Amino acid sequence: MRRGVGMVILMFVVAAIIGSGLAYMMANIFPTGPVHTLLFQVFSIGVPTFTVNLGFLTITFGISLAITGLTVLLIILVLVLLFRF
Repeated sequence: MRRGVGMVILMFVVAAIIGSGLAYMMANIFPTGPVHTLLFQVFSIGVPTFTVNLGFLTITFGISLAITGLTVLLIILVLVLLFRF
């Protein structure tokens, strides 16, 4: 069965949301150590906010993405399963 681009993007977003939610819920359950750091530490990627003031118009730009190791693993798992089956 052929998958469309929309389906792949939807599954990517759903996996990211579920992975982040699981990471935040499970972070307090696991004992601290290297595995905890790898799976549950939040890596922030993005552009910090900055403001352009034109006198009559003020525009603020910025985007940030917070990713955990568990989120990345879940995204990879979902995409592999999506293309395998």
